[in-house]
Amino acid sequence: MAWLDDARLRARTRLRQARDANRLPPFADDTDPGGATPVVMVDASPRIDDGIPRAVRVAGAWAWRVILFVADPG
Repeated sequence: MAWLDDARLRARTRLRQARDANRLPPFADDTDPGGATPVVMVDASPRIDDGIPRAVRVAGAWAWRVILFVADPG
């Protein structure tokens, strides 16, 4: 996934430049002649506020796989 590596490199570069200049990172690349390229960073790690413990989520994920395997007629 070269595009993902490229996006990570661009994001890291922008964050490093902002840290060196002691300012907030830009949300769009002003140097791009074709228009702005947004940078989106997502933290998908589960939180305590999710309400469902991780063990229950993992068990549920495996349970539907087992049910499909057992219910498979072939």
